Amino acid sequence: MSDQDPYIPRHDSAPIESCPIDAACHHDEKQHTSDAAAQVAAERRRLADLLHDILTCDLVVIASLSEQLRAAEGETAPELPTAIADASRRALDSLRQFIGPLRRDRPADTDRRAPADFAALLHTVGSRPVEGLLGITAEADDPSAPLPGRHRPLIERMVLESLANAVKHNPGGTFSMHLVSRPSLVVRTCSLPPSGGQRRRSTPWIATSGTGSGLARLEAEFREAGGELTVLRSKHGRLDLTASLPWRGSTAGSGES
Repeated sequence: MSDQDPYIPRHDSAPIESCPIDAACHHDEKQHTSDAAAQVAAERRRLADLLHDILTCDLVVIASLSEQLRAAEGETAPELPTAIADASRRALDSLRQFIGPLRRDRPADTDRRAPADFAALLHTVGSRPVEGLLGITAEADDPSAPLPGRHRPLIERMVLESLANAVKHNPGGTFSMHLVSRPSLVVRTCSLPPSGGQRRRSTPWIATSGTGSGLARLEAEFREAGGELTVLRSKHGRLDLTASLPWRGSTAGSGES
């Protein structure tokens, strides 16, 4: 019987070669884990962007209306509490829509709430309780024109980000939106301070990459979608946004652009 302990490897034994099949399986497993982590990170960024751009508009409206109510100092302003309540309910509904599905361990269906056509996008702006905060005009060359399915959330976020900037930075001013369906999809918004109309022709323009992280992020996303978002602002407070997207043969309800 050998004195060599069978549980201690012999120094003269041949090294054990790694199995190429095991190595390949290990590589595939690592790659799958890495891909899954990247997908989770991308989904987190997408939801964070949606929550920021959509909720910010309602929260800015709530804050501005609350300031008006405080400034009233007992004067009659029966419409303000109602407007604040409406904006608060809208923000709460958005939270439930985004967070609820995540708590049930299934993908969040965030795209279904985005406007499907020009008429719905006009309603998105017109339904915000901003009366007394801004003068709003919104028009479309064809209200029945559909919005390209996969880009609907992006277009909605751009419009609401623009409206939030108008409420926050140009209270008492005006906000306008114009929608063009052909030959390419174009969404234009303009925010003017209270005296902006008098300086419209003489306003010096500044090309900018955005007035904040929200607009900068939207610019990058429009480029990735094959379109463009142009941001122009003046030192007097005017802010113009022009977003364009190619149709690429999209049809209503197809979800393709």
